Amino acid sequence: MKSDLSAPSAPSAPPARWFAGLGRRARLVAEHAGSLGRLFWQICLVTVQMRVKARDVVNQFYIMGIQSLPIVLVTGSLAGIVTSQQGGYQMTSVVPTYVLGSLVVETVVLEMGPVLTAIVLVGRVGARITAELGTMVVSEQIDAYHSLGRDPIALLAAPRVIAGVIVMPLLVGIANLTGILAGMVAAYVDAGLGVESFL
Repeated sequence: MKSDLSAPSAPSAPPARWFAGLGRRARLVAEHAGSLGRLFWQICLVTVQMRVKARDVVNQFYIMGIQSLPIVLVTGSLAGIVTSQQGGYQMTSVVPTYVLGSLVVETVVLEMGPVLTAIVLVGRVGARITAELGTMVVSEQIDAYHSLGRDPIALLAAPRVIAGVIVMPLLVGIANLTGILAGMVAAYVDAGLGVESFL
């Protein structure tokens, strides 16, 4: 009798298929997590070794920070205005009006400012970086960097990560300040709350 040495057939029972699919998904997630961890380690390594050019970081700082200011200012202002108007409407004849100031500040600083700024940056900056690096991969520019002996991590990935780490807290602070000022103006116009009472 001949022994069958062919590859095992795919599982046919529903539970076996479910576990096989779960295993494939878990392996894919583990591979992606490993790739991200390796990329993060390489970025940390080139940063500690001072192989990242300051000019590249400043360029990304300008693209991520300065060019994102208009939409961050608009988002922060709208967050403050909406919070102030909704809070003033809800608190009419129930809570003293001066509480509106602390409500607006806490809402903008703790929730609206960071969340909306992060969403704006992911939508604007993240999409731009994804499109830019994806195009470089498709057009084999990354392979060209490798063949020329240049490190794409130090040239492309590390400057973006460093600039993002610096820019994000600054933009959140600007959005918070803008939201508080806009909420203060909205409280004065809508609820008649003075600046001193708001503060």
